[in-house]
Amino acid sequence: MRKLSSVVPALILSFSVSLSAQTGTAHASSVAPLLPTSFLEDKQQSAVVVPSHTVLKVPQRYLARQVERSDNRVLIHTPAIRQHPELRDGCEVTSLAMLLQAVGQPGDKMKLAHEVRKDPTPVRRDARGRIVFWGDPKVGFVGAVDGKPIGFGVYHAPIADLLNQYLPGQAHDMTGQSFQQVLARVAEGKPVVVWTTVPLRAPDYWDTWDSPTGRVRTTWNEHAVLLVGYGPDCVYINDPFDGTKAKRVERARFEQSWIAMGMQAVTVR
Repeated sequence: MRKLSSVVPALILSFSVSLSAQTGTAHASSVAPLLPTSFLEDKQQSAVVVPSHTVLKVPQRYLARQVERSDNRVLIHTPAIRQHPELRDGCEVTSLAMLLQAVGQPGDKMKLAHEVRKDPTPVRRDARGRIVFWGDPKVGFVGAVDGKPIGFGVYHAPIADLLNQYLPGQAHDMTGQSFQQVLARVAEGKPVVVWTTVPLRAPDYWDTWDSPTGRVRTTWNEHAVLLVGYGPDCVYINDPFDGTKAKRVERARFEQSWIAMGMQAVTVR
């Protein structure tokens, strides 16, 4: 059996956390989830030996998630939330609820669905039933979040604004930055809401309609998920569509879908 002193500095020791509602402390044991590297860096340590029954002060923002790291893989363990059946078109607010819960904040998908900014522009169809005029998802949620009678979705700016209502000044809208920059935030232990499609690949077709702010080009497969990890050739997402936690998706395929949907990404600072 190797001595702990021989473990390489990059190793992150695992521990289990039980939060005291009174003190905000955590109790360490020998078998448990991984402590985020950034917490260790905050303490200016690269490896820590924690005797059992030791009481540690753990930053509140780390109590809702654990971060697993290796040389080329990062995975943030945080609960998944399913958008259905209540919010047929509520993938964005459900992903935001997951992000808020991951950073130790209250995140209720139904409350967020009520609070997210809306574009109230009514839908207008032509003689063949095709949508020719509607709202702009950059402005606010288009249609009804529950899909009754019809709903679509919302883009990054209203989601970032809603996040700022819960964490003033802490929303980080990364839209337009590179996918590598987005992954760097994940490496810091911060999940990211990103836009993709329901089948998690670039759209096969596009729909267009006019809006008060101009032409909207999008797809009915528009979707948002919470990016929680990555590996050499894959990413991991919490998918609100089916409630899957840490769903593995081919990285190149997912990145193409993200680029196609406008490189939209929102996280916390």
